[in-house]
Amino acid sequence: MLGTAFISTASAQGPSTSTEEVVLHVKDLTSAERDALQRDLANSGGVELAYACVPAGILVLHTTVATDRTAIRDQVMTLVAGRTSTARVKELPLDQAQAEERCAAARGR
Repeated sequence: MLGTAFISTASAQGPSTSTEEVVLHVKDLTSAERDALQRDLANSGGVELAYACVPAGILVLHTTVATDRTAIRDQVMTLVAGRTSTARVKELPLDQAQAEERCAAARGR
């Protein structure tokens, strides 16, 4: 059950014409959870797992259709809710490049 404490940076914005991105941190993320979420996202459409780093617990999600961040969060949280505890998930105020840097740092430990 992936619930979250999201940092809403675009809640007042309407639908976007470009790809939106949401970065999540899942405490103690497992490969099995990542794989299951990726399958769920592929089956549901609209959002894809663009990048994942299990050691850092980071998931970067992109839209595949124009939509707003609220819709992305709603879709992702619905899918993730059956996979893990909501207390383990929070949105990070990062972009994909920053998420990749965090992953490199986690792997270097």
